[in-house]
Amino acid sequence: EDAMSFFDRTGAAVRDIKMDDIVDNIVLERPEFVDESKVAAANAAAGLGAEAEEEEGAETGLRHPVEQATVLALCLDVANSNPRDGITGDEMAPYIDAVVAAPMNWMVHSSALLERSWLECESLKRRERGIFQIQALVDQHTTRLTLTQSSAAAIEAADPAERRLRFLHAVAYPPRWELRRDLAQRYAGFGAFATAAEIYEELGLWEEVVDCFKVLERFGRAERLLRKQLEANGGMANATPRMLTSLGDVTQDPTFYERAWEVSRGRYARAQVNLGSYHLGKGKMAEARDAYLLALAVKPLQPDIWFRLGAITMRLKEWDTSLNAFSNAVMQVPDAAEAWGNVGAIHMQKDDYESAYPALQEGLKHMRRNWRMWENQFITTVNLGKYGEGLYICHQLLDMRDARAAERNQKQGTHGGVVGSGARDDKKGAAKRPEFNVKYLGILVKRIAVENDAGRELSHDRLLERLGALLDRAVNELPSNPVLWEILSLYHARLGDAEKLLDCRARQCRAAQGVARWEREADPTNEVVACLIKYARAVLSYAASAQVYEAKMYLASSLRRVNERLADPGALLQLKELREKVEAKLEAGQETTTELPNETEL
Repeated sequence: EDAMSFFDRTGAAVRDIKMDDIVDNIVLERPEFVDESKVAAANAAAGLGAEAEEEEGAETGLRHPVEQATVLALCLDVANSNPRDGITGDEMAPYIDAVVAAPMNWMVHSSALLERSWLECESLKRRERGIFQIQALVDQHTTRLTLTQSSAAAIEAADPAERRLRFLHAVAYPPRWELRRDLAQRYAGFGAFATAAEIYEELGLWEEVVDCFKVLERFGRAERLLRKQLEANGGMANATPRMLTSLGDVTQDPTFYERAWEVSRGRYARAQVNLGSYHLGKGKMAEARDAYLLALAVKPLQPDIWFRLGAITMRLKEWDTSLNAFSNAVMQVPDAAEAWGNVGAIHMQKDDYESAYPALQEGLKHMRRNWRMWENQFITTVNLGKYGEGLYICHQLLDMRDARAAERNQKQGTHGGVVGSGARDDKKGAAKRPEFNVKYLGILVKRIAVENDAGRELSHDRLLERLGALLDRAVNELPSNPVLWEILSLYHARLGDAEKLLDCRARQCRAAQGVARWEREADPTNEVVACLIKYARAVLSYAASAQVYEAKMYLASSLRRVNERLADPGALLQLKELREKVEAKLEAGQETTTELPNETEL
């Protein structure tokens, strides 16, 4: 008889949860080859015979539980020597698979399954099996019928205590209460707070039970439990800061937070954090700011609280305090895009565009779809004279508008669904976004075309060319915006293109008249009259005879539609005078002037 007979060759008698036991599972237990003939051909090419296929997966090379315990120790060494990322888990998996494939001892096999479960809890597709496996390891210590131990036969098949204790000190297997606590924490992380609360209650971890009840919004039950524990511990005089803070959470009484702060002698930061959240919910910004400052003085490594403090002090217009808060937030979390954006916004409030520019660049690096940061960056680049980047930002804003329109059309479907009251952007950091602000194009036209300012660009002509391409794209995507046509007419006026200028003025009038029922409201009517005045002036300045005749007919038909009771009397009188001048020019047969009007204002 060999030495292994003492260690029970029949197996470990531990419930191993398979992937097929999980409902709606799509992950295979092991890799499977689609074409086994190709595997055989590859083995033959490598000089491996049929014995290779027999040994594959069946022989791990481990012949003793001590060897398996050593392999698990090496696995833990990999975990302790490397960062917690996906690569480390992949490096640990072969060690665990080698032990799980050939169970020899109850304790060693349970340790391997537990370590595999810890790794699988980090995977979205395997975490359910990992939690059920930990539940099975917990249940095997009891004689109760549970989900993973559903029959008396399973209880009778369990190894006796003498076999379970073998190699206890050779593996890192936690005590039963520690394992149950770990299971409760993972249930809570998985969102099963009710199950976690039951386990915590069995373990006597009352503060954790209260935390679960708060998430489940069972505030009455949480308050009764807290008061019961306070009475059992001798009343309020012996209450811990955590229990007082929890009592303040469930009763919404700020005096409990203040009492917790006093009991802890100013060292329990959570009391001031929750007090600040209470004041913030009541709209008391100054009180919330003071509470957060006290909490951060005790425990500064709280990036979320730094961000919250920065947002509060921005509302209070305390720019220095807000800048310090957001700076601490980005130092602790360098990829906090919204914090970077707020740093840039604060510098903009202080007219420090040189400092705002790199902060906004860093924020956009981590959150490309935040339209507010793009707009702030546009204002910054224009003030710094970086008009080329301003043009690029306008293209980005138009791209975001196109993406939102495509998402809206996809949600509505091809048969015309019901349109909601407003679209919300589901991407991180993007709120309900307005339409593209065409006034940004007006700023660029004024700086580049009208003022002939190249900023930091090397070639002004190249900048004008890029500006023209941006304007053409904008009018193709937003043809019904009269302000955009006015901007484009100003651009062509500075370039000396009279024909395109006249065409833009005519299109501006049509866009203004495209508003539904504009004749019945005062503001749209006055906008139409203003566009017609600009169009008439352009016609008088340089239009040919054929264009003058078209303008005369268009002005006459438009005037008939204008409601004189809604229009501004002075503007309407000016429009009628211009129409008479157009008719006079047509009768006189005047030719086009060679000089364009000096249009510099939008």
